[in-house]
Amino acid sequence: MGTVVVMTASVSGLLRPLLWIPAVVAVVLIALLGRAPEAAAVPSAAPAQLSEIAAAAAIAASDYDADDYQPMTPARLLDTRPGNATIDGQGPTGAAGPATTLTIPITGRAGLPTTGVDAVVVNLTATNPTTGGYATAWPTGAPRPLASNLNFTAGQTLPNLAIVKVGDSGAINLYNNTGTTDFIIDIAGWFPTTDNYQPMTPARLLDTRPGNATIDGQGPTGAAGPATTLTIPITGRAGLPTTGVDAVVVNLTATNPTIGGYATAWPTGAPRPLASNLNFTAGQTLPNLAIVKVGDSGAINLYNNTGTTDFIIDIAGWFPTTDNYQPMTPARLLDTRPGNATIDGQGPTGAAGPATTLTIPITGRAGLPTTGVDAVVVNLTATNPTIGGYATAWPTGAPRPLASNLNFTAGQTLPNLAIVKVGDSGAINLYNNTGTTDFIIDIAGWFPTTDDGGATSPTPAPTPTVTPTPTATPTPTATPTPSAVLTPIVTAGDTHTCMVDADGRLSCWGDNSFGQLGIGTTTAQLRPTVVGGISNPTAVAAGWGHTCALTADGKIKCWGDNSSGQLGDGTTTRTAPVTVPGITSAVGITAGEDHTCALLANGDVYCWGANWIGQLGDGSKANRSSPVRAAVSDVTSIKAGWGHTCALLRDGSVKCWGDNWSGVIGDGTTTDRSVPTTVRNLSGVVQLATGHDHACALGRDGLVRCWGENMAGQLGDGSTTMRTTPVTVRGLTGVTALTAGYAHTCAIRTDGSLSCWGDNWYGQLGNGSTTGAATPVTVSGVGGAVALTAGYGHTCAVSANRDVFCWGANYGGSLGDGTTTDRATPVRVTNP
Repeated sequence: MGTVVVMTASVSGLLRPLLWIPAVVAVVLIALLGRAPEAAAVPSAAPAQLSEIAAAAAIAASDYDADDYQPMTPARLLDTRPGNATIDGQGPTGAAGPATTLTIPITGRAGLPTTGVDAVVVNLTATNPTTGGYATAWPTGAPRPLASNLNFTAGQTLPNLAIVKVGDSGAINLYNNTGTTDFIIDIAGWFPTTDNYQPMTPARLLDTRPGNATIDGQGPTGAAGPATTLTIPITGRAGLPTTGVDAVVVNLTATNPTIGGYATAWPTGAPRPLASNLNFTAGQTLPNLAIVKVGDSGAINLYNNTGTTDFIIDIAGWFPTTDNYQPMTPARLLDTRPGNATIDGQGPTGAAGPATTLTIPITGRAGLPTTGVDAVVVNLTATNPTIGGYATAWPTGAPRPLASNLNFTAGQTLPNLAIVKVGDSGAINLYNNTGTTDFIIDIAGWFPTTDDGGATSPTPAPTPTVTPTPTATPTPTATPTPSAVLTPIVTAGDTHTCMVDADGRLSCWGDNSFGQLGIGTTTAQLRPTVVGGISNPTAVAAGWGHTCALTADGKIKCWGDNSSGQLGDGTTTRTAPVTVPGITSAVGITAGEDHTCALLANGDVYCWGANWIGQLGDGSKANRSSPVRAAVSDVTSIKAGWGHTCALLRDGSVKCWGDNWSGVIGDGTTTDRSVPTTVRNLSGVVQLATGHDHACALGRDGLVRCWGENMAGQLGDGSTTMRTTPVTVRGLTGVTALTAGYAHTCAIRTDGSLSCWGDNWYGQLGNGSTTGAATPVTVSGVGGAVALTAGYGHTCAVSANRDVFCWGANYGGSLGDGTTTDRATPVRVTNP
């Protein structure tokens, strides 16, 4: 095994964010909310590439200046999961049990020398935890500190960047306090013992909570109120000198916030920058690593913008004024959102589309010199993603690494600190793998290159007086990228199911009467069968008798029933995939009963197929065998039901169109609509789900609201009364994902548990019975769920360890367990 972990402290069970710093990749700090991302996760290096990565990571003693921080091409030092080896083939060790300490050798691996390593910068990831707990990393030979680097819930994937002092034996320790958890450690760089950076045993400098004192007994100060600035003395505490401290490495944690808000840290004596270190929601505990310049008075400021929030600050190390590291007042270098310019007026560039690489100039901006910049410390934030995906940062001129800095879900705002090596052209690259996503980059400091004599590169010019645009919202803290593999994407049609598995293969199973499995025949399949002719699928959608897949190049391929033109190619039924003409920049796909819609990178929606009740949204009621534009824009997500379609707009509102006999358009009437119509009394939506004749929306508050047909109790309000405007699902809070079938609805909660309600004729609620429920009931047998989907009478979910389970109706083998027997509790999908 092998891994490096930063010494970052978090007492009383509060986690510290781990910073992930690829030399070739930006490092990102993260405190993931709730659960693992549903869509793309950080890609892992294939075994065949390990030797190449090892060679790239290896460095001879003559290749580095022993006085400076050494950024590296990221390399894996620990992966406890079965079948996942490290850079040098060590492991896997198997998941860590409760109260277990792993010892990870560091020196002499991945190109590190055998001596002279003082501290390492690592990305530490916890995945597949069986229960909620925490992990702590510290140098071997030292007592375990009362702190933590990660705090996670059951089934969650949570990474964090860390700078960990290496023990005398050249190793670090990693402690798992409870349950069984897999761990991954990627190294991104190291500090030699001759460097001026001073790593420390973590020590608490601030804890506002009652009864929680600091390392020297100061406090508590009490929670910070709205628009409040705390001043935290730094120098002369926890062993720091009273003078000569230039910047500190701290783990900053917000806990117990009464409402959503943000926090900003900066040096005392300087104006508060238009940036932030943490963006949090009510009740959330969120940590992030930060490197903060110390003010002339030897203190730093911490601002809480709204609500009442407790804060904790643990110091992990410091840079003296004699060090080469150049801390800065944060400055914005990228903001793709409309109306938000950078420190020097560049941009906005517009949201990044799927498989898009942005190139961000670095040198010569915000006071940086034009030459001599080796690496930058940046806060990288993804916001407004249309679907789940990941982002990777690395130096221009180098190949994109098999790693990522951020993994996000649709509608999420996710930040993380990163240390990114700058390319020869003075720029860095940022890759968005799928969907459309806005990105924000704030710089906080930089490392200069040095000549052979150890002299620093040119002194930076004074920071320009230009301030960031006032309209730019504060940058949320970045979340570190987990190193886990891709989470399977599953979609259920009426009586068939399809999946993009962890290896990126598309397979389908179940009823195949119209060729909807895409395998060239009309023979049903009882187990997953690979669909040919699809490369790099990023999403899949299943209708009644047809299926469509979105590929990484923004194109769509469909197959199956085409009686209403739902395949979009103007032909008849197809048993193998055909490309939809005219769609080249899609980022989302959805399939209804007999129609299909695509979301484009620019926020437009195009639909095709059946339109006899206006479900295509183009103002007509004529079927279309090729795509037509729906009369809606600025869309971030789309969902189709039997004869209706709904769109989530960037502002959090929802519009629906098509059949409305059940009130599913949500405008308070039962009048059909052939153009998009706003759903009443609905705002702050982050996800949609559409059933046969009902629809539901997940809000930022974690509550679910539904409307439309309710004969089977699928709206979850305890009644069977049809609703023409949204009603709140009873007894359901903390929801993170949502799906709807013909007449039932299901949700994932923050602890990974599943709840379903509505029709249960086939056992599709998964609670062991066939009795319907007008309020949520708990699904048995699936823990730590990270994704789910519902069909006509069946439901499927993906667990934290990437297994797929299905239950309910098994017509044609849609459950994928090798039988056609209905199941009232989940069964595992099995491969042929």
